[in-house]
Amino acid sequence: MNKILAQALIATSLGLSAARAGEILYAPFNDQSGVATEGLYSGDVWVTVSGLGQALGDAYSDAFYTRLVTSGVTTPTRLGFWDLAVDSSPINGSGSQEASNKIVGTVPAYDKSGVYSFQVNAGAAPSHLYFGVDDQIYSDNAGAYTVVVGSAPTEVVYAPFDQKGGVETTGTYHGKILVTVSGVGQALGNAYSDAFNLLPNPDDGIPAPQRPGFWDLAFGTTPILGDGSQEAANAVVGSLPAYNSDNVYTFELNTGVSIPTHLYFGVDDQIYDDNTGAYTIAITELSASGAVPEPSTWAMLLVGLAGLAAASGGQRRRLPVRAAA
Repeated sequence: MNKILAQALIATSLGLSAARAGEILYAPFNDQSGVATEGLYSGDVWVTVSGLGQALGDAYSDAFYTRLVTSGVTTPTRLGFWDLAVDSSPINGSGSQEASNKIVGTVPAYDKSGVYSFQVNAGAAPSHLYFGVDDQIYSDNAGAYTVVVGSAPTEVVYAPFDQKGGVETTGTYHGKILVTVSGVGQALGNAYSDAFNLLPNPDDGIPAPQRPGFWDLAFGTTPILGDGSQEAANAVVGSLPAYNSDNVYTFELNTGVSIPTHLYFGVDDQIYDDNTGAYTIAITELSASGAVPEPSTWAMLLVGLAGLAAASGGQRRRLPVRAAA
């Protein structure tokens, strides 16, 4: 009990919140039980889901809608059982765990980008949450969701391909941020690009997406120059996301700065008047504020810790040494 109280005092004094930082999960459609969060959650929890998968015949589903294709026209429908599932226990595919049953408010309207942000009620008792697909036959499934748990996008910006210099965020950011980019645009002749790949052109017989650079997503702390130096690929934490035919990517970026500043997103191109299309970019702050507590706050913390020491009755014991994470 003393250890828990000490952690609570420290968290309160420093103004930290695990839910604010967010947690990233990857939930393949063929994982029968879904994926579990590392953290414990209760009450209303923010969730952002991106991606598509195949779980119903030849149709594809995003978090809430099955996309039926007839004569080249995509018509979203709400069928259930192949939607996103969320619960405090492994996914059972019975339909009872559909995320739509736990949403605070109404189900988000259909978004062709396949990116949705909403709140779910995780219940009163803190528990791990499971996310997956509400299906009972997994062997023929394909695709995956990227799920951000515990935080809502801090800001969403719209970056047209023909806007020189890109778009500037309203908020200021530092450290690492979580980014979800959706959309396609035209900046290289008759070819189209998503955030990281030049897309296949059937007329030219190109069988796979390419990484030519200069027409990808650009990112920086100053307006976009279009010289290749600001490619978002240079700031991605870890490896570049694998090509996604749905053109929706979720990844982390390192802003490279310790002091919060405005960020710019755009297309890494130097000729803009012949461009078309746009990216929609959702940004989530992952870095803690870094604020230093006031002296009075430190004093309160030390008094609390001194009280814990007194309550221990003078008993001393050797604590195990844990390796740093």
